Amino acid sequence: MSYPHGKLAELLTILLPTIICSVVIWKASGIFHIVEFDSGEYIDFSAHRTAAYPIIVRSLTTLFQSAYAVILFQIIIYLVSFVILLLCVQRRAQSVFITGSLGLTLSLNIYLQAYHTTILTESIAFTLSNLCAAILISDWQTGNRNRVLCFGLCIGLLIALKPAFISHGLAAFIIVFISNVGSRLGSGRALVAFACGMFAVLAV
Repeated sequence: MSYPHGKLAELLTILLPTIICSVVIWKASGIFHIVEFDSGEYIDFSAHRTAAYPIIVRSLTTLFQSAYAVILFQIIIYLVSFVILLLCVQRRAQSVFITGSLGLTLSLNIYLQAYHTTILTESIAFTLSNLCAAILISDWQTGNRNRVLCFGLCIGLLIALKPAFISHGLAAFIIVFISNVGSRLGSGRALVAFACGMFAVLAV
């Protein structure tokens, strides 16, 4: 099957940064140990940590009998979120230059990518941040209730992952309100959908 030149350029704009990102993650694997100082608190289910990440760690290590399962899981879901983000940017911007520049900027940040190779919450936080950004980019002024709901779910997961991200939740309320002013959904209903998604996670 042959692609028109424009479609091929768009495909390469997403595929090449993803490949580069994968290589950088592999190269960054020596920056952190798989188990860092704070990792033990997640592995041992420390009482002063929220349960979300320790449950992921415990489930994967129990199922596969290896801490490497957590690392592989983190890398896979991050790369998926990375592709989704680039797809949304390309669809919105219609510019291979903007999409490619963003992809290379993120993928070549070796210290950001290094967090995917250790048992810490940062990796999943980066993944959720990619998804939040992708939803915002694709949903701005469209008034899509399902996307707003998904945005709320992602913010809820971020807060469940680490309560310090409550500031993201407050900022997200403002963003949802502003981005839906004049949309077919309306700011009021958008805030309700967002709150339903966020509190559905936090109530578990």
